Amino acid sequence: MRKMKIFLPLFFLFPLLIFATSWSGNIKSDDEVPTGTQIFYEETSRKIEWSVTNESVNEKYWISYGFSSTGPWHSCNIAENDGILENEINGKYPGGNGTYVCHWDTTSGLEPIITNEPVVYIRIKRSSDNSELITVNSFGVYNKKPTITVTSPVDGAEWSGTQNIIWSVTDKWPDDQYTIQYRYSPTGDPGIAGPFTDLATVDSTVTSYSIDTTTLPGDGYYRFRVKGTLSGSESNAPLVIVDQDAITGINITNPLGGDKCRGTVRITWSIVGGERIDETYEVEYYDFSTSSWIHIATLPKGAFSYDWDTTAIPDGDTKIRVTATSSNVSAESGVFTVDNTIPVIASIKFDPAQPNGMIPIGRSGRDLLSLTPSGWYVDRTPGIKGDIASYPEIIVRAEDPKVNGVCSGIYGIAYRVAYRIGSVIHWEPWQMIPAGSMTFGPGNEWAEGRFYLNYEGHEVYVQFVPVDNAVNSISNPP
Repeated sequence: MRKMKIFLPLFFLFPLLIFATSWSGNIKSDDEVPTGTQIFYEETSRKIEWSVTNESVNEKYWISYGFSSTGPWHSCNIAENDGILENEINGKYPGGNGTYVCHWDTTSGLEPIITNEPVVYIRIKRSSDNSELITVNSFGVYNKKPTITVTSPVDGAEWSGTQNIIWSVTDKWPDDQYTIQYRYSPTGDPGIAGPFTDLATVDSTVTSYSIDTTTLPGDGYYRFRVKGTLSGSESNAPLVIVDQDAITGINITNPLGGDKCRGTVRITWSIVGGERIDETYEVEYYDFSTSSWIHIATLPKGAFSYDWDTTAIPDGDTKIRVTATSSNVSAESGVFTVDNTIPVIASIKFDPAQPNGMIPIGRSGRDLLSLTPSGWYVDRTPGIKGDIASYPEIIVRAEDPKVNGVCSGIYGIAYRVAYRIGSVIHWEPWQMIPAGSMTFGPGNEWAEGRFYLNYEGHEVYVQFVPVDNAVNSISNPP
């Protein structure tokens, strides 16, 4: 049997040549061929464009993205098709020769949503043979605005000299820059509403800025913030008090160490240096029984004295501390004694014990709250006027009670004399028993005074008032 040969006309092969499955092209982004890594900011829709030749009209494509040139790949959510690329069919697109354009929605879809990714790759895969076209150069998509947080200064900080503004950034944009800004008011919080003044602009790699506060408009209240020049992100704006003045020392001028105090005591002090804008003074006294400082008062700038009621605290030793709170400087006084306890007349006696013609009429004894009077009637016929030896000597003892183991001590004894002429009583002025006639015990806890009653032929009364070193005494004796 002879074999038959079949010859097909050449035109039967032409369709295979005309519709050969080969393609070539490139991927563009926003009409530019990427050269190196390009960065795109706040792009909710990214344009993808590629061109093909020798393509079957029935070809379809899958468009996907990934964060590596090898994937994994995620389907792009195509928001809009341009040109001949008309209909979305399950992520595939009808083929055809020419240019293909689509818009990829970077903010939605079931796959990972693009927020801030420094490297993104696009892959276009052909349905007929699964061949791929992948971007040669990567590009970045940054859709999420950075968050800028100033960490220093903190709200309410007080500045002078050179200080640092420090901030942190999340979701950073690589091409962003940061402008340091401020708002200023000399009298109070300037707030954040209204324009800020630029201080400096730094690269996105910088997260701190040193500022010489002496170059600012003046002492006062500032709000500092950091703003992204590209992203427009704004940081928080903490309130800062800028003040070049500062108190470097405090001198307490009253009370002083060793003083004996009672009643209302005026605490006074002076300062070295200048008061800060928000200066206040904390005044305290020291409680030795608990080893602690106790608050007395908080005073504003410009106050350098305070009237302190010492009757509100127990008698005893103490000291004062004054603190300039803004300048963080303090001073303490020396130890002084608070004594609000009135001393007492402990005894009155005579030498000789029962002088001729002198009869004690009355004596109140230890009356802590009122005068301690004693009265005598004198009717002596012998004796020579002016002859002191012929008159009796009166000996008065005063004591200062201790409280908490402390007393200010007896300073002296005051007395005054009254005598009757007819029906009229005449009082002489108060006077102190002379120092030469006083004897003091240890710590002046007691003292004795001696004087002569030199009134002849009259009914005589004598009143005594003890005085301690804190000047406790009966101020208005009857």
